Amino acid sequence: MSKVNILNVEIDNISQVELLENLRSGGIVFTPNIDHIVKLQDDREFYQAYTSADYKVCDSQILMYVSRLLRKPIREKISGSDFFPVFYNYFKDDEDVKIFLLGAAEGVAKKAQRLINQKVGREIIVQAHSPSFGFEKDEQESIEIIDLINHSGATVLAIGVGAPKQEKWLYKYSDQLRNIKVILAVGATIDFEAGHVKRAPKWMSQVGLEWLHRMLHEPKRLWKRYLIDDFVFFWLVAKRMVLPNLFSHKRHYIEQSTDGSTASNKHSAIPETDQLKVLLVGPSLTQRGGMATVQNLILGSAPKSVVVKHISTHDEGSVAYRLRVFAIAVIAFTWNLLRNNIDLVHIHVSEKGSVFRKILILLMAKVFRKPVVMHAHGCEFHLFHDNLSRWMRRFVNAALQQADYFVALSESWKQYYVS
Repeated sequence: MSKVNILNVEIDNISQVELLENLRSGGIVFTPNIDHIVKLQDDREFYQAYTSADYKVCDSQILMYVSRLLRKPIREKISGSDFFPVFYNYFKDDEDVKIFLLGAAEGVAKKAQRLINQKVGREIIVQAHSPSFGFEKDEQESIEIIDLINHSGATVLAIGVGAPKQEKWLYKYSDQLRNIKVILAVGATIDFEAGHVKRAPKWMSQVGLEWLHRMLHEPKRLWKRYLIDDFVFFWLVAKRMVLPNLFSHKRHYIEQSTDGSTASNKHSAIPETDQLKVLLVGPSLTQRGGMATVQNLILGSAPKSVVVKHISTHDEGSVAYRLRVFAIAVIAFTWNLLRNNIDLVHIHVSEKGSVFRKILILLMAKVFRKPVVMHAHGCEFHLFHDNLSRWMRRFVNAALQQADYFVALSESWKQYYVS
């Protein structure tokens, strides 16, 4: 069975049908996604737990894209939420397959049990249990859960308590599960099966935007994971795979003078075509301030040989509204990247949240090997930068250096960004 290595995580290049057949002989299945891979970079216990899995299958369309960049394409995305219903339907007539559900909030697992058994037409889910919060640190509760599983008659355990808890718990206790032959670490799947949480539309999953759907439905719980913590993945991909000379080659900077002229020591990587397709990324054109003014001037003065389209990543309003605006921007940007409808990305950035929003756009563009102009506006960027942690400053610095050109508003700002 071939494997694809992404940031030191070995992913099994296997089809869903092959996995189902292989599981007749048993095995532990983990489903790595971006969040897992980021955590695996510095969580030794989690990495050790991952070594216990017999199968590690791709749970992310974005990982599929990265595998193509590596020219080692993963054959199929097998997410836990898709695979589990396929699994219980595939084995619905096999009386030896009896499943124990472990996870979700009180009552949710029981509801999932009832609904699945109705669909299958037999008691394939023999028992369901929702553990207390923090159960993985409670030795006594863990022993009681093991006893429940062992006395249930189950031969399959589907555990959905979130990563890295479920993987670490399995690593510690799986050898005490006497009758269990198959273990599936399925994350939020039990919530989906119970109808407690709504899954993303199929098209969003297919293009790699299921995370966006989940974040919009649970912004308080998930915004930090997706918009900050998982940023590290794109940085590491750019650093180790897309741009292997990240810290070794000379950087190039461009300064915009007061008369609007520019100067640079680097030739453009823009392709020579009849029409240059530029995607302008920044705040709403109706906002007050310098960025909106500059964007409107660019849109109004572009020659016929340059087609400029604008994507708004921010607008004034409630937190929920601003998240929707950014979500739509990510969808539109991804769609343009997938259609190869961009020659150049021109990003306008200030400070605070703007930096993290635009870094995501920047790294997405570089994964697809599009040239990027990063245009800095923020008058308080230095204060924002000084207040970041040391690690986060390094991340922001390294990410911003991925731009092919960096535009500053004055000589003093140019010297600041260079330093």
